[in-house]
Amino acid sequence: MDMGLWNGLQWCWIFNWRRPLFQWEKGQVEELKMKLEEASLAIEGNDVPHWRFEERGNYSTKSFTTAVLAREIETLTSKNVWRGVAPPRVELLIWLVLAGKINTRSRLKKMKLIHQDNANCPFCNRVEESIEHLFLHCDFSWKLWCHSLLDWKIETVMPGSVETWFDMWMNNIKTGVEAKLWWSVFYANVWAIWFHRNKKVFENKEVDWTDVAYLIKSRVCVRGLYWCVLFVFP
Repeated sequence: MDMGLWNGLQWCWIFNWRRPLFQWEKGQVEELKMKLEEASLAIEGNDVPHWRFEERGNYSTKSFTTAVLAREIETLTSKNVWRGVAPPRVELLIWLVLAGKINTRSRLKKMKLIHQDNANCPFCNRVEESIEHLFLHCDFSWKLWCHSLLDWKIETVMPGSVETWFDMWMNNIKTGVEAKLWWSVFYANVWAIWFHRNKKVFENKEVDWTDVAYLIKSRVCVRGLYWCVLFVFP
């Protein structure tokens, strides 16, 4: 079955779905369309295979190995997410954030699911809600991070990206239960920011950052007590 038609010299994609799409699926369809638009189809000529990791388009074992190794380096950060220091849904959220797959208002605007006027951060309403702004650069979020760092007597400067922040956090030299507690602080902050962001967006619920900060601390303490018991009584 054809999935489109030619409109002059331009190919137009047409998708027919067997059931109505959910809202989150509509976003994925928009992403698919944008990806397909990157490729230009020719009305004449035969399809030929092209290996994009080799300049001449020919497959070679060397180019395959180089591509695989490069891919492993690119995904090194996301692989470090699965540390078992938080519930699976929290680890999944962290992975989505690092992969840039969280539906922030900026992302929804690019997919044309919301108007540009509705793309600002729900916490500060001053800057467009990108991943970096929501989880790091917004005053609300940065206050949470700084409050968590005070307990460890650490002062730092604001990094440029969430990925850089994650790498800095995970590479801190700590061991044993202390390392687990340190990692869990990062997970708890990201989860709290996203949770209360959704409360604000979908329930219009106001939230004070100090309340969230102490909630984060209590959650980390609960996890810490669990690990300490396991450590003392194996």
